[in-house]
Amino acid sequence: MNICLARPVRPTIIRPSTDVEENWSIRVSRIRSLRMLIIQRWRYSPVVLYASAFLFCTAAGTLMTVLPWRAMGLGGEAFAAGSVGAIWMGSYMLGCLTLGRFADIFGVKRMMLLSSAIMTLLLALLPLAWSLPVHFVLAGLCGLTGSIFIPPVVGWLSTGHEGTHLSRRLGLFNLSWSTGMIVGGWLSGILYEIAFWSPFVMASLATLGAFLTLVGARSKRTDLTDANPFKAMLPECDRLRTFRRMGRIALVASYVAIGAMRFPMASLIREMSYGADMHALIGAGISIVMMCCLFALGRTERWHFKAAPFFLAQLLVAGVVAGIGLSTKLYIVAICAIASSLGTSLAYSSHLFYGVSGQTRRSASMAIHEIYLSVGIVAGAFGGGLLGKYVGVNRLFLAVAGFVVFATLIEVGIYLRSRLNRAA
Repeated sequence: MNICLARPVRPTIIRPSTDVEENWSIRVSRIRSLRMLIIQRWRYSPVVLYASAFLFCTAAGTLMTVLPWRAMGLGGEAFAAGSVGAIWMGSYMLGCLTLGRFADIFGVKRMMLLSSAIMTLLLALLPLAWSLPVHFVLAGLCGLTGSIFIPPVVGWLSTGHEGTHLSRRLGLFNLSWSTGMIVGGWLSGILYEIAFWSPFVMASLATLGAFLTLVGARSKRTDLTDANPFKAMLPECDRLRTFRRMGRIALVASYVAIGAMRFPMASLIREMSYGADMHALIGAGISIVMMCCLFALGRTERWHFKAAPFFLAQLLVAGVVAGIGLSTKLYIVAICAIASSLGTSLAYSSHLFYGVSGQTRRSASMAIHEIYLSVGIVAGAFGGGLLGKYVGVNRLFLAVAGFVVFATLIEVGIYLRSRLNRAA
């Protein structure tokens, strides 16, 4: 009996279509490529620097508004309000002299990260100050820490650029930091009226954001031996040196007025029965107008090496500062203070542009710019506070206006001497 064994039939395995898997893998690959492209662009983009400058200067705007009011809250008067600003900016100037110029050697990113981290801690400690001396010490440390952030960021932005490209980069940087000053100054005044510690918390979070923004950024170390390929394109050296000297005097004079308006003027506003929120609103107005002017100046070259608008801007500053001293109404004080930024912005842009043009060590050049700026603010804050104590807050602004006029006359003398030397 033959038994036929049938071959077993293998079960048919139905496999799902691989089209869906292939499409999904392609999409994942594209998303990863796009993400890596964005990360690479972000790391090497100047947008990182603009964003970090905005966040860091949000904290600076907070300090500029809140420091004098906190000093008065701890029992101080006009002299204390001016002194805390002088200590803050004096420490900043000292840091620029001793630390800021070394950013080209030690690395700009390393300096900026260190500054952001320390500033975050100091801002968190400021509301815990229980007396004026402690408040002054912490304000001084904040100024010292800030000096290793601003010069490196400008050195990073401007290295390898001259002329129109440099002017536009500096214009965007000016837009970034001035916007931060607006946001920080305005919000801090409102928050201070709610709780005195809240603006310091906001500023601490802003500097923490600056730290996180910079972590993934990439920069090349500055090569101090590189020749500047754009030097041949610059105007003649004598002309550049002349406007650089004029710009230094104008920057100091203009920021003497800024120092008086940002610190001792808090006492004048309190005498008019207004608070920190009104002072912050005036400061925000100053920063908004300056932001618009700095951005516009960065988009054009018409003011480069032109003496007439330079001198007119200085006379404008002197006139509106005198208006503050002669006024008894807050709205006139506010209009004059805001109008002063029209002239101050040209002085700032001029010295920044002439100061870094043709230079190889850009961070060191920016440190010099910040030193002169700090000298002006310290003189305006401390000298203004001292004058406000002995002769009255209104009269101190008349003295500041006279100083700006005197500085303008010196600038005219420098310019005329240069013209005579070139004619000879």
